[in-house]
Amino acid sequence: MLQSKNAWVKRGTWAAVVLAGGLLTACDKAQPPAPAAPAAAADAAPAPATELAAVAAVSLENLRAQVGKYPSDAGADFLHQGPLSQRLQALMGADYQVLLTNLGTSGPLTQEGDLLFVTGNKPHEGGDEQAAVVVDLAQNAVRVWLAHAGQEQDKSDPATATVAWPSDVQAMQSNHKDMKK
Repeated sequence: MLQSKNAWVKRGTWAAVVLAGGLLTACDKAQPPAPAAPAAAADAAPAPATELAAVAAVSLENLRAQVGKYPSDAGADFLHQGPLSQRLQALMGADYQVLLTNLGTSGPLTQEGDLLFVTGNKPHEGGDEQAAVVVDLAQNAVRVWLAHAGQEQDKSDPATATVAWPSDVQAMQSNHKDMKK
């Protein structure tokens, strides 16, 4: 009997603690409401040019540690995450997904001087659907070549950057043009 009486006391104490805590939480209306957000719409969304400049200001130096790794390697998904991904999304816009698809079968991130690059093609459509991404670390610049739907695109970020194509990318582009003849 003593044992069951102690069990009821413990249960009663526990219930009282839970009930008291719930009542105190429900009654605590003394906290002031959160301050309202400023109504200035101009501050809410930066201008596209400002946004692109902010993305371009992010250094790509961290990619040196990824040299020799494939974009599909664990922990090396530099095309989908991180500063390069952000730059590619801003540069390519709606064609970012096409770029990723055309790099679906790719080589590792390769270094040639201050240039880092990755080349690839769309699985099962090599030759027609291809892409190359080149990063010039000295200029903090990116250049993309995309062959898609019979068209070629050549884009740079920043737009005024002059980024040379590495020899492997030049060979890829030449082979692509020869196939079209």
